[in-house]
Amino acid sequence: MSGFVSILNLDGKPINKQLLHTLTQTLSSRGPDRQDIWINEQIGMGHTLFRTTNEAEYEQQPATLDGKIYITCSARIDDRVHLVNKLGMKREINLKKTPDSELILHAYKKWGEDCLDHLLGDFAFVIWDSRVKKLFCARDRFGTNQLYYTQVKNSFIVSNSLHCMKQHPLISDTLNDKAIAGFLLFGDHTWLDKSLTVLNDVYSLLPAHQLVFYNENINIQKYWDIPDNIPLLDYQNKNDYIEHFQEVFKTAVADRIRTPSVAISMSGGIDSSSIAATVMQLQEEKKIPPVELNAVTIVYDHLLPCKERYYSGLVAKYLGIPIHYIAGDDYSFLKPAIGTTRPLEISQPSLWLDSEKKFSELSRVVLTGNSGDNAITYPSSIWKDTSILNIITNMIRLQRLYGKTPSLNTGLRTKVKNFLKNENNDINAAYPYPLWLNPDFEKRLNLKKEWKTMWSHLKEKRSVKSRYSKLESSLLRPDWSTDDILMNSSFTTSEKRDPFLDLRMVEFILALPALPWLFNKHILRQSMKDRLPNEVLYRPKTPLGALDFALIKQSENKWLSDWKMRDKTLLYINNSEITEEIFNSKINVYLNSRPFILDNWIKNS
Repeated sequence: MSGFVSILNLDGKPINKQLLHTLTQTLSSRGPDRQDIWINEQIGMGHTLFRTTNEAEYEQQPATLDGKIYITCSARIDDRVHLVNKLGMKREINLKKTPDSELILHAYKKWGEDCLDHLLGDFAFVIWDSRVKKLFCARDRFGTNQLYYTQVKNSFIVSNSLHCMKQHPLISDTLNDKAIAGFLLFGDHTWLDKSLTVLNDVYSLLPAHQLVFYNENINIQKYWDIPDNIPLLDYQNKNDYIEHFQEVFKTAVADRIRTPSVAISMSGGIDSSSIAATVMQLQEEKKIPPVELNAVTIVYDHLLPCKERYYSGLVAKYLGIPIHYIAGDDYSFLKPAIGTTRPLEISQPSLWLDSEKKFSELSRVVLTGNSGDNAITYPSSIWKDTSILNIITNMIRLQRLYGKTPSLNTGLRTKVKNFLKNENNDINAAYPYPLWLNPDFEKRLNLKKEWKTMWSHLKEKRSVKSRYSKLESSLLRPDWSTDDILMNSSFTTSEKRDPFLDLRMVEFILALPALPWLFNKHILRQSMKDRLPNEVLYRPKTPLGALDFALIKQSENKWLSDWKMRDKTLLYINNSEITEEIFNSKINVYLNSRPFILDNWIKNS
C-alpha cells in the first residue's frame, strides 16, 4: 500500500524538485511512516512508506544497492528463502532485516528483466538503471497492486496512485469517454479494458505485464500467463491430495502475514473461514510467530434474510477469535457519495467506507478470500481427467455429501433448457442493454457493438472446458486491485491480501482432477475437517439477495424524486428515460443505478 511516483524528463532537463516533493506529499495517506524523494538529473523518485511486514522496519525508499540501480515500489515478495537460495546469497542476506525492495534489486542485478520469472507475491515497482538509462516497470501477475503511467510532452510519469497522477500540471483532467462507457455498460470499465483509466492521459499497466522505457520508446510485454501444461496429479490415496493442498494453502497464508496483527474479512463462508482456521493452525504448529487476529463481518439483520452473523459467529467461537460486526441495515442507498478513482457499483458507500475504517483500526493487513470462487472452479475437462467408472463413483459420493450432482460438461443440460424455453440469449436476458444512454454518446462510441462483442466473448469463454481456459476466464478477467480505490483519503486503508491469488495455489489447482476435488470446493472442505464447524463446512452457497432493490424500497424512492442530474452527467445519460418505474422490479436495479452512481462520482471527482 505504500505510495510512489517516478518522473523521467525525456529532454534531459533536471527534475523539478518542488514538483516531485508536491506529488510525493499527495501520497501521504498511502504511506504515513516515512516520506523521501531522490533526484539524479533527469530522473526523480518519490516514496511514502506504509509498513506492512516486519522487515519494512528497515525500509528506506527510493532504494539502491550500488548507487547505479534505484527502485521505488509497493511490494510483498513471497517465498523469500527460496529466492535468496536461487540468488546464491544465502550467507550474504539477513532476511529478518532485508525489505522486499532490496530483494527485487538483487533479483534485477542477477537476472535483469527476467527477474519477474523468479518473483512471487504482490508488487508494483519502478527501477531506474542508470548504466543504460532505462526505466523498468512491472505489475504482479494478478494485478493486486496498481501501476499507472503516461507520457505527456517531455515527461514520462509512473505512479501507483491516480490521485497523484492527477495532480501533475501536465496531466489533463479530461475524462476518458470509453472508460465511462465501460462503467455504464458493465458496471466497471475494467471489464471492457483494463488498460484504461478515467483520465484521458493516463493508462494502467495490465496485470502480469512489464513496461520498459528505453531510447525514448515504450515497450510493453506480457511476462506471464496461466500455465496450460501442468500434468494432473495421480495419487493413489485421497489423503495425499488433501495433505498436499493443506501444505500449499498454509504456505500461501503464512507468506501473507509477516506482521504482528492481521484482520480477516470473514463472511461465514468456506473461503474466508478457511483462511482464519489456517492462521490459527499455523500458530499452533509454531510455523509463524504469535499474531493478533480479528475478524470483521458485514451483516444485515432486518433488510435481508442474511445469515452471516450466525455463520461467522460460529467460526469465531470455534476458533476463539474476536469478531466485529458492522450492521448494514441503516446505511443509505448511494449516499453519501465518496471519492473513488473510478465509478464503482458500491450500493452503500458509507458502509464500505466505515468497513475500511474498521479494518484500518484493527490491522494494517487484511486477509480476504474474495477470489476463492474464481480460483477453485468447476466444471473443468473431466472427461480427460479420469475414467467413466471414477466419474460415476464420484458423482454418487458427491451427491450424497452435498445434495447436488456435478455437471458432466457435455453442454446437454444447457441445450435442453434453451430448447424448452425457446431462448438462446440467456446472457442478454440477464444483462440487458441500458436504454438511458445519451444517443449521441452511444452512437459516437458504437456502444451497442461494444456490448454485443463483450457478451458474445463471454459466451465463448464459458463454452470452453479446458482447465487452463476456465481459470484464465474466471481468475484473470476480474480486477483484483484494491490498493487504489479511494481517490484521496483522510486515513490509510489496510493492505488486502488474498491467499487464493497465489501462483503456487493456482498451479496446484490446475494439477487437481476435477472430480471430486473441484466440485463445490470439495478439496477445501475436506482439508478443513476438524478445523471448522460442520455447519460451515457443508453450508450451501447462499447469495446475499437483491440488496439494491431492498435499499430502494426502504428509501421509498424519495432519493429519486429529489435527484437532479449534473450537466456533465447528461453528456452520457438521457435523463428522460430515468423514471421511478425502472426501479419497481428486482431485475436490473443494479443496471439502472449506474446513472446515479456516475452522477455522484462526477460530483466528487
